[in-house]
Amino acid sequence: MKQLVSPNLDPTIFSGGWVLNDWLGWCLAYTEVAFGADRVSATATDEWNRISFRHEDRNLPSGVYVPVWFSHFGTYNGVYKNWGHVAIYKDGTIWSSPISHKPYADIWTSIEQVEQRYNCKFIGWSEDIGNVRVTKEEDMTIPDADNYYWRYGQDLAERLRGRQLSRDEFRQHLVGQTDLRAIEILSDDPEADTTQHAQTIGVVALRDNWQGQMYALQQQLADTKVALQNAENKPPVEVVKEVEKIVEKSVYINDPILAKNTQDTLTIVKSIKGMLINFIGVVKNFIKKG
Repeated sequence: MKQLVSPNLDPTIFSGGWVLNDWLGWCLAYTEVAFGADRVSATATDEWNRISFRHEDRNLPSGVYVPVWFSHFGTYNGVYKNWGHVAIYKDGTIWSSPISHKPYADIWTSIEQVEQRYNCKFIGWSEDIGNVRVTKEEDMTIPDADNYYWRYGQDLAERLRGRQLSRDEFRQHLVGQTDLRAIEILSDDPEADTTQHAQTIGVVALRDNWQGQMYALQQQLADTKVALQNAENKPPVEVVKEVEKIVEKSVYINDPILAKNTQDTLTIVKSIKGMLINFIGVVKNFIKKG
């Protein structure tokens, strides 16, 4: 945990333009002024409910000053409610507005001591108060350790890049980086774009059941071959050979024009598609004649 704002543990507190010489009951004002924060809420309970980075646990950080919060029910100015209580904590020591009429803080040595003396109950601690962030979790950097190599260099890299990084690549690009920066490095790369494109195609293939469609087409071709073989009038030899080529063997392209330009994949695909369409027409005409 990193200290962003260190408190002034003996501040000057103003009320109505005058220096406050009696801090009894002014716990929120003391803590806010100590951290140089805005005085926003009317009570400690109101401020606890308003802040953004509160922790409802006893996992208090070491080496930094943080606000600690308590519930406190009592009657003040004829009003009974949970007014709350707030103080400043660091490594087991608590600075709080006093339990007597004086212009400086009382110092306590445990949460339990504060609970007893102020008739309150600890509810948590926070990283902010009065619109001021006083502490922040330090950004962890990735070490050159086996578990981090597996998590970032292998598992995450394979998900984002489509391959695992070597240990040398891991050390060169990811070691010493924060979690967020590591994700940026892995994702902002042409390999990641290629992987994402492949994933997009894969999603469509699963959604449209490409594998099932291919099996269905294979079965249709097999059924067509059987139907032709069992036909009363035998088809031309060329048609039978074409059926055998499609069902039992790979499709070969004998077009001399395509042979000169085997790199043109799109043309090849279109030629195969046209050949299949023509073949289906031949089969339909043959069946009609039969």
